[in-house]
Amino acid sequence: MSEAAVSLTNVSVTVHQQNQSKTILQNMNLTIAPQDFITVLGTNGAGKSTLFNAIAGNLSASGTITFAGKNVTALNAIQRAKYISRVFQDPKMGTAGRMSVAENLVLAQHRGERRTLRGRRLEAQRDQLKEETAQFGNGLDQLLDSPTETLSGGQRQSLSLLMAVQKDPALLLLDEHTAALDPHTSAQLMALTDKIIKERKLTALMITHRMDDALQYGNRLIVLDNGRLRADYNAAEKKNLKREDLLEFFD
Repeated sequence: MSEAAVSLTNVSVTVHQQNQSKTILQNMNLTIAPQDFITVLGTNGAGKSTLFNAIAGNLSASGTITFAGKNVTALNAIQRAKYISRVFQDPKMGTAGRMSVAENLVLAQHRGERRTLRGRRLEAQRDQLKEETAQFGNGLDQLLDSPTETLSGGQRQSLSLLMAVQKDPALLLLDEHTAALDPHTSAQLMALTDKIIKERKLTALMITHRMDDALQYGNRLIVLDNGRLRADYNAAEKKNLKREDLLEFFD
């Protein structure tokens, strides 16, 4: 049996607001196998983003978090960046607006590395960057020298996804990354997301509010409720799930 890509043992997150404490993730136990693509469902406030923030190191958590057997619980978000890439709901997050598309992609190649002065090697990589961006079919390959802030939402989110997988992260976190897009653009990006994850054999967690996407994509589906893991469906169980089966968690 292969070692878990990510493991959470009795992980809890408690926040303190206005002299009150609230536990928003409660004794979470979750084992993520290599190449798992897990879709994550839950109502607002169920703990989905808190789970991502605990894994990424953006929130302090009790319990134990390991990446490939290495205990990373005490590491902060910057230290965990060499293991994790994340694509957010807001297309503006994760990219540098004043830098060109090509500059953003080259910068992403050094995610989690120590910052040093080095040549950008943009021209040497231009053909490769053009090929990578052409796969989205949205004109991104013709905009390599354009400032990222001039892109459409779909183009910018495509760039965010491509940046996130430049170094084949140990874990890819997709935080409702298609929610801000129109249905056509969302479907396009979702199909390409699935293709990239499969081709690169990545391990991924994806938060979504779209039940159809949760059912269609990934080999596993989990449901969070009130900071707890309510359901965990494997590939065989997920294949037989219907929307009606999931709606009972949202009553």
